[in-house]
Amino acid sequence: MGTLRGKHARTHLVTAEEQVDERQGSPGARGNRFSGGANVQEFQAFYQENIGLIYRFVYSKVGNREEAEDLTSQIFVKAVRGMDTERGPQSMQKWLFQVARTTIADYWRSYYRYRVDDCAW
Repeated sequence: MGTLRGKHARTHLVTAEEQVDERQGSPGARGNRFSGGANVQEFQAFYQENIGLIYRFVYSKVGNREEAEDLTSQIFVKAVRGMDTERGPQSMQKWLFQVARTTIADYWRSYYRYRVDDCAW
């Protein structure tokens, strides 16, 4: 699975934790319970359980290791911003895959928009 194990995975996790800390005092944080230490641990466990699944899913759709790593990181940043921990684990995982699908769709949309705009007709 490349560099998403070990040190690199923790780097992405730190980024996600920083997002939690930023949103802790923000008035727009909607019912997100990841502001306390125990809740950060919940997200860490959720992250560890799903990082491999999400990375493989993204890689299967983009076919490029670097792009898959970047998109996987974006997906988990989006997840930490909008996750509702009141959901059950299966519901949260389904929601995470929906975030992944929309992130991949956005990626391909911008990729082809750039390619078409770049063409000199």
